[in-house]
Amino acid sequence: MSTPPKSESPIRTPNELIEADGFVFGFPTRYGMMAAQFKVFLDATGGLRRTQSLAGKPAGSSTALALKVVAKKPLRKFP
Repeated sequence: MSTPPKSESPIRTPNELIEADGFVFGFPTRYGMMAAQFKVFLDATGGLRRTQSLAGKPAGSSTALALKVVAKKPLRKFP
């Protein structure tokens, strides 16, 4: 993508996944979707999946979603 990289964050390429023992991806969601940059990264791993270079490596992912709820009336207390 054309966004400038952040200097404190390392840039990883899909080919570096071959050297890893396993990997876990975690990212926040925006409107229920992962970031477009991460989608591009996953799309770039197509060659690795085709050659099964990542077969047998443990992998996981996590997402986070924050909801802001504003109540206009106080909640009713039940006896």
